[in-house]
Amino acid sequence: YRDGCREILSLGSEVVVCKLAEEGAYLVYKGGEMEFRPQQKVEVIDNTGAGDVFNAGFLAGMLLGRSLGDCLAFAHRVAVKSLCGYGRQSYPDTADLEAI
Repeated sequence: YRDGCREILSLGSEVVVCKLAEEGAYLVYKGGEMEFRPQQKVEVIDNTGAGDVFNAGFLAGMLLGRSLGDCLAFAHRVAVKSLCGYGRQSYPDTADLEAI
């Protein structure tokens, strides 16, 4: 996946993120690369939409001007929240986001 991400970056992207499910995520950008590895395991109840929630969390962090590392960590946290219940009812709400 690392080589694939670097290849996509070489085509003109600014940032490339590869989601690695329970293993975290890998990010490459013009200034380097980084990995996010979760520190704890969670019991997955339903993974429907978790990738979309991750994407939304990452983009929210970017829009708020956070560092790429903070964006990865935030995206992971909101995705984990979405795994802990069934469907949309487990997606993070405003109170959850403020707590994170």
